[in-house]
Amino acid sequence: IDKLTFEPDLAMTAMISGEGETVPFTKKLYPKGGVEYWMSDVMSEMKASVRQSLIDATADYKETPRTEWVLKWPGQTLIAVSQIYWTMEVDHELRTGGNAALHDYFGKVHEQLLALTKIVSGRVTKLQRKALGALITIDVHARDVTQSLRDSGVSQVTDFAWISQLRYALQDGDDPSGVGVAGDTLVKQLDGGFVY
Repeated sequence: IDKLTFEPDLAMTAMISGEGETVPFTKKLYPKGGVEYWMSDVMSEMKASVRQSLIDATADYKETPRTEWVLKWPGQTLIAVSQIYWTMEVDHELRTGGNAALHDYFGKVHEQLLALTKIVSGRVTKLQRKALGALITIDVHARDVTQSLRDSGVSQVTDFAWISQLRYALQDGDDPSGVGVAGDTLVKQLDGGFVY
């Protein structure tokens, strides 16, 4: 957090990054008492607001064309939710079609990357260009991993080459391993994981 948005009644309603991205808070906060108390509240609200942004952007991804979706959300949200969907889609392809499905899916990942390069070369704000640059870097990696999985013959979700990747997931229920609860974004690798 670089700055906070204050309303006339001193309610804090959003956080602003050093790059200028604004993320609204999920609830208003008031700077009451010692700074050490309300700054702790700001830190808790920061985490809650990022969590809610991930939940909202994940739902919006299903409803909005990706070429529009990438211009609506803060950079951190773009990267995390893009990875959630890449993980879900690779997992789905492996479960339903094995390695053969990865051949077709590679084309989709490549097309998404080409679409991003068209957007970033067009009329976008400086902030959007910065976020898109970071997303393109992640999407290039996703494309390369998809190609590697395809070319090495990965055909099941239990293959080491797949489970050794960082895989993102939005929990829709409590995680039986005790790592996360509904609404948390989890990052998993092998048999470990943590809440994002």
